[in-house]
Amino acid sequence: MLQIKLLGSPEIRRDGVVLNEITSRKALALLFFLVTTERHHFRDKLAGLFWYDMPDIQARKNLRNLIPCLRLSFSSYITINRHTLGIDPSAPIWCDVQRFQQALEGHGQAIALAQLEEVLALYQGEFLQGFYVADAPVFEEWMLSQRNHLARLMTQGLEGWAERAFAEGHYQQGLQATERLLQFEPWNEKAHQLQMLLLAARGERERALLQFDWCAHELRKEFQFEPDAKTHDIYMHIKNGLFHDVRHEVHATAMSIFNRIMPSQAPSTVALLPRAWTTASEQPLYGREGELGQLEQWLLRDRCRLITLSGRMGSGKTALIQALGQRMQRGATWGQPWCVLSQSVRMVTDLNEIYAHWLQHLVPGCHVLHAAEYPVLLLQQLRQQPCLLVLDDLDWLLHSAAHKPQQRELWGLIEMLLSHEHQSCLVLIGRSIPPFNAYFAFTSPLVRHLPLTGLSYAAAYDLLQGYQLKGSLIHQRQLIEQHDALPLFLHLAAREFATTYGGYLDCYEQPDLPLLEVVGSVLDVEFANLGQTGRLVMHLLAAVPQALTLTQITQALHAKGTCCDLWPVIQQLVQAALIISLDGTFTLSSMVRSYVRLRLVEAPSVPQLLGGPGLAREAEEA
Repeated sequence: MLQIKLLGSPEIRRDGVVLNEITSRKALALLFFLVTTERHHFRDKLAGLFWYDMPDIQARKNLRNLIPCLRLSFSSYITINRHTLGIDPSAPIWCDVQRFQQALEGHGQAIALAQLEEVLALYQGEFLQGFYVADAPVFEEWMLSQRNHLARLMTQGLEGWAERAFAEGHYQQGLQATERLLQFEPWNEKAHQLQMLLLAARGERERALLQFDWCAHELRKEFQFEPDAKTHDIYMHIKNGLFHDVRHEVHATAMSIFNRIMPSQAPSTVALLPRAWTTASEQPLYGREGELGQLEQWLLRDRCRLITLSGRMGSGKTALIQALGQRMQRGATWGQPWCVLSQSVRMVTDLNEIYAHWLQHLVPGCHVLHAAEYPVLLLQQLRQQPCLLVLDDLDWLLHSAAHKPQQRELWGLIEMLLSHEHQSCLVLIGRSIPPFNAYFAFTSPLVRHLPLTGLSYAAAYDLLQGYQLKGSLIHQRQLIEQHDALPLFLHLAAREFATTYGGYLDCYEQPDLPLLEVVGSVLDVEFANLGQTGRLVMHLLAAVPQALTLTQITQALHAKGTCCDLWPVIQQLVQAALIISLDGTFTLSSMVRSYVRLRLVEAPSVPQLLGGPGLAREAEEA
């Protein structure tokens, strides 16, 4: 039996004997990675884990040189082939991390109290405590992510242990849990609340009241904040003698008090969500299984705290996050449900309204006198329950000088979420990548970005099949290409064909079929606030089949009397996803090109716009 201990200082034993023959840190790190992840990995990924800055050939060579160290001692436990490495699932291996995670991630409330205590005893220190691998930042990032995840599991497990011990009348065991939890997190207000209740239940009224003073001291020291209303309620119940003779009363009395002051379960998140979230599952999600799985991995395994999602209008950003929210809200796969709160920044004047909206759902009846208290109160709640916080329509906020104060407030919110421990994630949705994303991605390993494009042909065909359209695959492909394979516009067009044209797509036998009115009306909103110079740029790109450089666009428009600086206009159009930037050139998608030709003033000929046939030929050669 191979026993591997990773919680605390790492230790390897085989049949009870400590193994010390492996001296290579990277060989040990590779073993720890394989054991913790419990799956096979391609060699390229493992090479990048330790030699990310080397050429692939050299990195793979270094990995090959490392493998004999593992094969010498662990050949019967590891599966090695030309492409992958992994732990043999049939090999007799025990690892404390696996036992710890399996018990707490899905079944923390189902196992017996004594068994829960045994599992929590496995946590002898932080993951790979004191272990370091030189010049391997990717491995270190993974190690720190695992360390934070396991520490959060420990905190949640201790809280659950204390709650269940109180509920079952095992007050001394509950105090052991809260005391250990307060060693990890002296500022954990929930732990102080439980400690006060447990002490009062044992008849130690004075110690329970002193616990409140300790709680207040730690919160002032850490956050410059006072205990919340719930902690004050517990304090007043104890001070007024509510627990005076609890040791001599039936257990139901203590449970009644506990349930009244500290409900064992949070209110159903379904009731807290906007209507759009509770009905999201009614709309099938086509072709986004990979993206949905990636988001789940970032949330549950990588424990990311900031995710940005970008893509053109109609690419399905909000629908994807709604589907994610439904999964997180149910918690079917990982046990604990998440609270999912969504807000469009178009509907608020400052970030305090968003804080108030979130806190209203997280702390019903919460009344905060000063807006400065919002961030700290929110952070306390995010430490007590996992939340998915969603801000949509981010472009409205980020690309306007009039919203500078709100931009600074958003920056402060992100910095708070990235620099403090909690178990939640903020998701930002917009057309383009937020300008601050590169900074936060560089300074924190807990930031991810997911760009959304059009659907694959296979997913788009599946979407159309739901409307039972009648037409050849060629006609369906033309429909998909005309709408840039964007799910919103495919839904609109397919529904229009199904309800108005009986589902027939014969019209796609015509060349250059114009967009349907229902699609054009949606795009009208996008172009409503487009300035004159922006319209001229769109006219020009619609008239030219090839992509143009900034110089070509400038020369063409200057020849027509437009002398303003075009670069800010081009940037705004790219940020709004109205034009596409390709290696220093700019063009339009098929759908936008059709719209400009149909809806805006009829586009002039290429030579007219480009100022003559010479530049027109240059554009076509570009």
